[in-house]
Order: sequence, then C-alpha cells, then structure tokens
Amino acid sequence: MRTFNHLTQEERYHIYIMHKKNISLGEIAKDMGRHKSTISRELRRNKGNCGYRYQQAHIKAQRRHIHKPKAIKLDEAMKRVSRGEGTRIIGAVIWRRITLFISQQKRASYGPLFIQNGLL
Repeated sequence: MRTFNHLTQEERYHIYIMHKKNISLGEIAKDMGRHKSTISRELRRNKGNCGYRYQQAHIKAQRRHIHKPKAIKLDEAMKRVSRGEGTRIIGAVIWRRITLFISQQKRASYGPLFIQNGLL
C-alpha cells in the first residue's frame, strides 16, 4: 500500500529557490526524491498574484487540509447496518448514539444558561 507524505515547509522553500533559478520541474523532483507531477501540482495549486511563494503556499495547503472531510471508523453495529444486516435493535442502538451525540454537541455549543433554563 502506498503512503503519501505532505510537502513540508522546508520542501516548499526548496521548490521556491530552485524554481526561482529556472531549474526544470524534473530536476527539482529528482533532487527532492518526489515525482515531477507533485512539484507541478504544488506550483499550480499554491501560486498567488506574485507567483509561487513558499510561506503563502504552506498556509494555503494547511487551510485546504483543515476543511477536508475526515474518515469515520464504524463500530461493529454500524458495520452490520451498512452491510444490510441491521435489525430494529441495532437501528435503535445507533439512533440512540446519534441523538446522544447531537444532544452533547448542542449542549457544548449553547452553554450552561440554555441547559439551566430548560431551553434544550
């Protein structure tokens, strides 16, 4: 299985310096031990009005990764439902977990005054 590593700020700085010296993408990639499409994608995605700047590129990349949807691990009951083996009991257990989770989220977001006054 392949593993993918995000570019570090140091690698972005390396790309910035070498790109500024008009070194080809293939040579930059070879020097860094990355594929040339990685370098090309980095330059294309993170280019600003003044061209590619490594600090700006790093911030843009971090912002993109913050908003990326996260994978959720399923416990055994949820796996059964997803396989179509769900029964009313499993469905009820999952429904209870979901409503409990939503309730906890509401309580955390509204704060103690709403809870104390019975508004939730």
